[in-house]
Amino acid sequence: MPARGRGHSLRVSRAPLARRGAPAEPETPRIMFPLPQADAPASAWGRGTGGRGSPTSRHEADPDGQGREEPASALGTEREPERLPFNAALILSTISAIILPGCTLGGSPAGAGAFNKWEHTHKEVAVDVGRSYGYVFDDENWIVKVLIGGLLNLIPIVNLVTTGYSLQALRNVAEGRELPLPEWSDFGGYFVRGLLVAVAAFIYGIPLALLSLISVGFFGLNGDRGVGPLAVCGAALACLASVYLLLLLLWLPAAVARYALAGDFGAFFRFDEIGRLITRDVGGYIVALLAALLAAIIAGIVGGILCGVGAAFTSFWAGLVFAHLFGQFARRSAGATPV
Repeated sequence: MPARGRGHSLRVSRAPLARRGAPAEPETPRIMFPLPQADAPASAWGRGTGGRGSPTSRHEADPDGQGREEPASALGTEREPERLPFNAALILSTISAIILPGCTLGGSPAGAGAFNKWEHTHKEVAVDVGRSYGYVFDDENWIVKVLIGGLLNLIPIVNLVTTGYSLQALRNVAEGRELPLPEWSDFGGYFVRGLLVAVAAFIYGIPLALLSLISVGFFGLNGDRGVGPLAVCGAALACLASVYLLLLLLWLPAAVARYALAGDFGAFFRFDEIGRLITRDVGGYIVALLAALLAAIIAGIVGGILCGVGAAFTSFWAGLVFAHLFGQFARRSAGATPV
């Protein structure tokens, strides 16, 4: 009989007692992992969140501390696929555009922006990199046109024709006519435009050459005297030459694009127009620069793999990528319409 006291009662548990000497079985802990609710809003990365203080796990919390099972339908909610960072999308779209120009990914041609699933969506960037890398392969006669361009690239001086051809492609893209690619019907005009680009680049490079020569001269005069005034002057001029080279690499593509749009040699040196073209969308301009640089690197690697001769054809492709990137940038930047 259980003992009874005043105001107190002792209840005997009905649970079976463990046998003496037998080890007690540990209680299995219940671990609850949070799962997204069906009606929870998706964050920027596609994860469902219920907000602070709202239950988002499989078992909703209740005052008794016990979990209540969610309906099976709420557990089968699909997540929105995560978006890859832009640099990953850029690299993957590049590889797919070069290696798989005729294949499809996600229902669209690889050469026409195969990585649209992970398309970069920032509005301030005014270039579609995937499209620039693959639009060449959407032309019906791209094999013949690229073959002609590659063969011309093998001939010194004559290869200036391909530079003029790329300028025509840039202007076409800026005017909204990216396809078809320009026809090889104006060799003389293409050569003259390419020659003018070379002359303008030479003029822009004169200060760089002077700074470099003077710097080398100071180092030569200093000889083996250690750190002295001449060595310091030479080092300062070398640093100045490096800064000028960096600025030139940032400036010259915009100058070339401005010349392609205007059509006259003076456009290379209209600094106010070139500056406005860049500052309209600095982010988009840098994206175009980096994408063009990456295309040149890929062209060099693939061309080297193809016994060096292939570089003539891959570099022609890289020039057309440059043309499309900066044609897009010029078209979508206010105040950069063709004149």
